Amino acid sequence: MMIDSPQPVRKRPTIRVLFLAALMAAACADAPVEPGARSLLEECTPQDDPADALCGTVKVFEDRESAQGRMIDLKVVVFPAFRRDPQPDPLFVLVGGPGQGAAQVTERLMTVFKGVQETRDVVFVDQRGTGDSNLLECEFDEEDLVALSQVKFPVDRLKECLAGYDADPRFYTTPIAMDDLDQVRAELGYDQINLWGGSYGTRAALVYLRRHGDSVRGIVLDGVAPPGMRLPLTFPSDGQRAFDLMLKGCEDDAACNERFPEIRPRFDRFWDRLNEKPRDVVLEDPRTGEAEDVTLRRELVGGLLMGALY
Repeated sequence: MMIDSPQPVRKRPTIRVLFLAALMAAACADAPVEPGARSLLEECTPQDDPADALCGTVKVFEDRESAQGRMIDLKVVVFPAFRRDPQPDPLFVLVGGPGQGAAQVTERLMTVFKGVQETRDVVFVDQRGTGDSNLLECEFDEEDLVALSQVKFPVDRLKECLAGYDADPRFYTTPIAMDDLDQVRAELGYDQINLWGGSYGTRAALVYLRRHGDSVRGIVLDGVAPPGMRLPLTFPSDGQRAFDLMLKGCEDDAACNERFPEIRPRFDRFWDRLNEKPRDVVLEDPRTGEAEDVTLRRELVGGLLMGALY
């Protein structure tokens, strides 16, 4: 039930090398197995990268506790270490969201982790429900300016998505996904791993550490979102604080204050006008170049500002 593919983690050796390896294995029966050597992956080209990665899938039960019924495939991408004698503990990369597929952002992130790849494997796994691991996606018209100006959140659309998934959403939680990750670790043949988590990935890493601590050698948390933080309850207050600090920064900077005098009272008057009456304006869509009629409401402008500050 494990990884579907025809080749081992390391590059395929020649017949001569395989013969020599067989002789050495016979002479050293107790020699340790190289990390990852038991797994079966194939060469691949993730995104637009060179074909220097290895890809495969790991089958897991959707309902891990019962260990029966539907199984789903988890997408796995491994960038093997450059050294002939790599460190035995790879780096597993946990990304944000929740909802981002780790294997889909390898092109961007491997520019950061090339140094790590010098000495150890770097592993990306699409968490269940993301990327190529039984994706649970709900699309909105976020690219449409008119739709963007409709402030009310489309709850009905979310309900439609939830009812239409080929999945049982009860089993797409962080603890279950981290148990998946530990299964991937075991099937790739790694005894211990290092974790790097960014944003939501920091929370996932902490959950993995709590559930599978013996398998963790080290952990790096970038932009911590601990389990006790009840997101997004603090978004409004955090957004207001960031906005106030931006205004104060402009007031305290001579050049900014000269270019935007009285920036705080001007914004106050702007908010008051939007509260009294939303304003209908014509904006040019930056993607299509077409003019669109958009209603400016305080909630819309505040949301756009918060997104930029975030």
